[in-house]
Amino acid sequence: MLIKVCLLFICLMHFNAMGQIMDNNIVEYKNNVFYHFTNDENDKLIIFLHGGVINPYFKQEYKNIKLSYLLEGSDIFIEKSLKNNFDILIPITNDSLNWLINPQQCFDTFKKFITTNDKKYSEIYISGFSDGGTGSFKIFYLNPTYFNGVIVFNGYPQHRHFSSKVDYSLTTNKKVLFFGTTEDKVIPYEFLLTEYCKQKVSNSDTYFYLTEGNHSFTTYGEKEISIVYDIINTKKDNTQNTAIHGFIRNDSVLNFYKFRRMIVNQYGHGKEFFKINKQQKKIYKNKQIKSFSN
Repeated sequence: MLIKVCLLFICLMHFNAMGQIMDNNIVEYKNNVFYHFTNDENDKLIIFLHGGVINPYFKQEYKNIKLSYLLEGSDIFIEKSLKNNFDILIPITNDSLNWLINPQQCFDTFKKFITTNDKKYSEIYISGFSDGGTGSFKIFYLNPTYFNGVIVFNGYPQHRHFSSKVDYSLTTNKKVLFFGTTEDKVIPYEFLLTEYCKQKVSNSDTYFYLTEGNHSFTTYGEKEISIVYDIINTKKDNTQNTAIHGFIRNDSVLNFYKFRRMIVNQYGHGKEFFKINKQQKKIYKNKQIKSFSN
């Protein structure tokens, strides 16, 4: 009985602490609002962009906008980031802060806010989910020298044909991570897989990881977020530039992912990559992830 009471107390303390973090870390800067998590020990920063930028939810007073909504109820991202010595900056979208439509304007705002802090970061990454993943992709490739890397969760690089304008050969030494889910009906993972392939050939530090789930940030649990930070914290990992359609660590294929024919048929996307995928599948079929639809 005593053990159960102690465990309950620990859990309550944990959730109370997280609740205080969520409630007390709102800052305003030039008519923009951010959730900002920082402590003196952290020397790195990750900017995380939420999804649903046109959602009417964001028309209300910012004090009513909850961090749990921005992260879709996922506490693990905050916890893992802080444990890995990352400060976290989570902007709240508004009419002038729209990373889908005005990514460069958003970057300029983020950069100015960061410079108001006396802290000098050794590393800065940008990330996001859905619209946030798309926005982080745009902001990173518009300003690649500013960032150490980008982590795109379920993003759409092709938004307004943006990815077709990217010169991937200019990015050769950054951490570029694409994360997708098998049952995403909003943005099929193949839209990330094609851009992974294009970047991989000039940047060996490019990764594609696929997990089972739908279009929800809560799909990414402790395992997936731990993989993100393990990749980021590993200074030397992949050295080969071969664009194999899978998850690769230390130049070894851990999982191979199928490029589904229906994506080519339904969206007209990735026909050449579909052909390459069929050829690679013969080699790596024993590494293929389970539970795919055709």
